[in-house]
Amino acid sequence: MYKEQLLSINNYNEDTTTTTTTDATRKVYRGRWWIILVYSLFAMLQGGTWSIPGAIQPTLQQVYNIDGNTIQLLLNYGPFGWFVTCIPFSWYMDRYGCRLSIIISIWLVFLSQVLRCFARDTSTLSIALIHISFLLNAFAGPPAMSASSKLSETFFNTEERTVATAIMAEANNVSGILIWLLVPVLVSNQNLTSVMNFNYVLLGISIVLVIMVHLYFPDHPPTPPSASAHYHQQHKSHFTFTEFSKSIITLTKHQSYMVIMITYASISGLASALAGLLVSILNNIGYSQTQTGWIGFISSVFGLVLGVSLSKITDKYRNQRFMLIVVLTISSITWAIFALFASGIFSNEFLSSTVGFVIIGITFTVCNITFDAAIPLFFELAVEVSYPIPETTVVTYMTSMSNLATALSLAAPMDTYGVTWMPWSMAGITLFFTILIATFFSHERPRYEYDTQEKFGQIKDENGE
Repeated sequence: MYKEQLLSINNYNEDTTTTTTTDATRKVYRGRWWIILVYSLFAMLQGGTWSIPGAIQPTLQQVYNIDGNTIQLLLNYGPFGWFVTCIPFSWYMDRYGCRLSIIISIWLVFLSQVLRCFARDTSTLSIALIHISFLLNAFAGPPAMSASSKLSETFFNTEERTVATAIMAEANNVSGILIWLLVPVLVSNQNLTSVMNFNYVLLGISIVLVIMVHLYFPDHPPTPPSASAHYHQQHKSHFTFTEFSKSIITLTKHQSYMVIMITYASISGLASALAGLLVSILNNIGYSQTQTGWIGFISSVFGLVLGVSLSKITDKYRNQRFMLIVVLTISSITWAIFALFASGIFSNEFLSSTVGFVIIGITFTVCNITFDAAIPLFFELAVEVSYPIPETTVVTYMTSMSNLATALSLAAPMDTYGVTWMPWSMAGITLFFTILIATFFSHERPRYEYDTQEKFGQIKDENGE
């Protein structure tokens, strides 16, 4: 029944866009935009839920009588929970497709919202529900962060892949669009009513998401949109857990991939920790939770729009390495400027003025734009140079190391060491890894070359298949 439904929907929504080869006619379907919508909403909700402890830290501390170290623990459930489920989810998505993994993950996020709606006081039970809630959400992290490249190759042709990856990858990173918008509107008062209203809105979004994913979210379209998608669909039955392990070893020995992976993990890991504690960073220089919320919201919106726009340009000119070096260079400069303001060297009078607020807002927005623009470039470069290793395996390795970096960044007790070191560290590591990519990364393009061949099979894997 499901297969008949899938075929009827896809045939009805078939695009006129085709790519002809000597072996087959490649088609894309309008249903691919539904895939982007559902996945992006899921990734945004999962990432936004993870960021809640940092986004409304003062309110949570007031309502539930918890300290800053507990806030850090709730944030650290993100990387901890990730490592529990990343291997089974990654292998299953490459072996069988993304549908079941996405559905399970969306239900985990839904249950996470449900549990927080019952945490109404400072009792042990309420605190326990909060902890379990964020842990369940963390278990859904691997599909929310690692399936974008897999879905873009499965449903999109070569001309659309980078943009599709950008939209879906950005969704998890710019989850602030959802959370930072709700914070000023719903959590302006530090009381239980504000927290409950906040939780109810997120619960409503998760209910809509559960309905949407069950309406339509196939493993793959009736026909693959590209040669590389065809290759992976033909060979996925051979992707045993042993092959998955071998792929990880192969990636570890691949110099260009390791340069991209280490760069992404270091920058993204620290950036995630910094975003989670942005309220604390700006609170040190006198900014309120609401002011920080607006800065986070505006920077996330611009980051998403310009990040996707840059991906469109990159899709046209295929110059990912050059664009990555440019955005990382700009990023290192703007993080250094933001660090100067966040360190408190300017007077409180200037920082609290309209001019000071605007300057800090613009600086952090540029930081966010360059970081968001770099994410899809990292993913596409990694998948490109490591082809034909399946996309989810490639990206999961990267995001796993990113989560490890996040956990290490959050390991230092905030109440003891503070948070002002984070922006300075972002400036330093971004500059260092920009030089590393410019020096040691070789931009090979085996997947793109495979997709542009007139016949399949001209690029073979290590087994000659």
